[in-house]
Amino acid sequence: MSAPAEEPASRPNILLVVIESFRADHAGCYGYGRDTTPRLDAVAREGVRFEQAIASSSWTLPSVASLFTAAPPSVHRVRTVTNSLSPRIVTLTTLLHQAGYQTAGIVSNPMLQSRFGFDEGFEHYDDYTVPLNVEANLFDPQASDITQNASVTGDAVTRLALSWLNGKRESGYSDITA
Repeated sequence: MSAPAEEPASRPNILLVVIESFRADHAGCYGYGRDTTPRLDAVAREGVRFEQAIASSSWTLPSVASLFTAAPPSVHRVRTVTNSLSPRIVTLTTLLHQAGYQTAGIVSNPMLQSRFGFDEGFEHYDDYTVPLNVEANLFDPQASDITQNASVTGDAVTRLALSWLNGKRESGYSDITA
């Protein structure tokens, strides 16, 4: 008879929510008087909420690359839509995965597509919610490929994330709560 397997060390669940063009001063957890963000406020009450954050760039692609690598754009070199993260640069998700975390990314922002290297370290990365042509001009509001993702809503992304979480729970990974 073999000894029972040891339970993994207790560690916190990590949920990173990236919202582009978000005004913190219009969120309840940052003091806004109207009830505009009840679910986000609930997550903030139970987790870590930063009082101050400074973006490394004025736009999404290099800022998120910095968020995932802890490196400024001059180091990770993701500064235009023709750049992507080098596989040689270690990402937060790679470190989490190596530490035994289950990792998933579910995105609806065209700047977070896997073609930019943001899928590095994720076991599951869903950027199919963004049906853009890889050759689309992301900065041309007249480009028909851009408007295709107009139907991708926060609710759709949430449903995909909960579906992944519930699948993990059903497969026996008990450390995940939805």
